[in-house]
Amino acid sequence: MPGLRKTSGALPSTVAAALLADSDLLEQLVQELLDSHFPESLHDGLRVATGLDAIDTALPELAADRTAFQNQRRWVRDPAFRRLVLRAYEHRCAATGFRAALGSSYFGVEAAHLHWHSHGGPDIVANGLVLDPTMHVLLDRGAWSLTDDRRILVSTEFTGSDEAVSRLRALHGRPLRVPLPGQEPVRREFIRWHREPGLGGVFRTPALGGV
Repeated sequence: MPGLRKTSGALPSTVAAALLADSDLLEQLVQELLDSHFPESLHDGLRVATGLDAIDTALPELAADRTAFQNQRRWVRDPAFRRLVLRAYEHRCAATGFRAALGSSYFGVEAAHLHWHSHGGPDIVANGLVLDPTMHVLLDRGAWSLTDDRRILVSTEFTGSDEAVSRLRALHGRPLRVPLPGQEPVRREFIRWHREPGLGGVFRTPALGGV
C-alpha cells in the first residue's frame, strides 16, 4: 500500500498535552502500539523515524519507564521461546551459519518469529528462526523471505552498500539450515504469511529470479 507511506496525522492538542504530562501513560500507549503492530526488532528504528526518541531525550523519566515496561511486556510472550529456538538451531544463524561463543557462552544471534508475534504468530519452534541481528531486521523489514521448500528469497527492492547487497544476494536460493533432528522446521503456513501479500505481505516482492 504505497499511498500509506505519505499519510500523516496528529493528536488534538489537549490529548497531546495530557500524554506529555503523564509519562507512564504515554509510554504504555506507545509500547502498546509497537507491540500490537510491529516485531521487536523494528521498535527502535520506528521510535527514531517518528521522533519518539526525541521525547525520550526530553523526558529522561520516560526512557526509564520504557525499559521497565518493555521488560514487563516481554514476559507476556512465552519465555521458553527464545531458549527452545536457540537450542533447536544450536545457536547458529539459520541463514548465514554465523555462531559465536566465548567458552561455553553463546552470543550474537537472536530468536526471530517468521509470522510476527504482534500479528498472532505463535511462540513455537516451527515459527522460529535463529538469526544474527542484521538478518533478523532484514527479515522483519521484508528484504528477504523463504520459498515453500525453505530456500532464501531476496527482494529486488533491497539496496544499500556494495557489501550489504552482495552479502544478502549471495544467500538467494540457498536452503535454510534445518533444526536438530526431532525439531520441526518452519512451517509453510508461517512462511506464506511472511511472503504472500494477501496473508501478511511482509516480504517486499518481487524476488530476484533463479529460484
